[in-house]
Amino acid sequence: MFARKALATTLLAASLVAGGASGALASEVPPTRSPAETACRMAEHRIDALHDLQDRLSTKVERLTAARARAAADGRTRLVERIDAALARLGETQDRLTQRIDQLTARMEEYCTPLPVGQG
Repeated sequence: MFARKALATTLLAASLVAGGASGALASEVPPTRSPAETACRMAEHRIDALHDLQDRLSTKVERLTAARARAAADGRTRLVERIDAALARLGETQDRLTQRIDQLTARMEEYCTPLPVGQG
């Protein structure tokens, strides 16, 4: 009985010490960024994501173009028409995506200052 109480007390004390240590580490707050810096970093991440999307769309266009060539060689005109419609939609999407990237890049050039080397 005494051994269980001693063990429970020891575990409680250890958890309080560990909790206090982690609380002390958590109180060290990293330096805050200004709202402009935060917005610029978010814009950079957004532009990177848009470039990734642009790459995926390009891959899809390549696959559809190859599928169209196979369908045309097989004489499957309805499939060719459907693929042409899909390629047209993808072309419009790529155009909008390019415009959005250009807009974000122009805004970043206007409002964001480049970070010094070694930061970021």
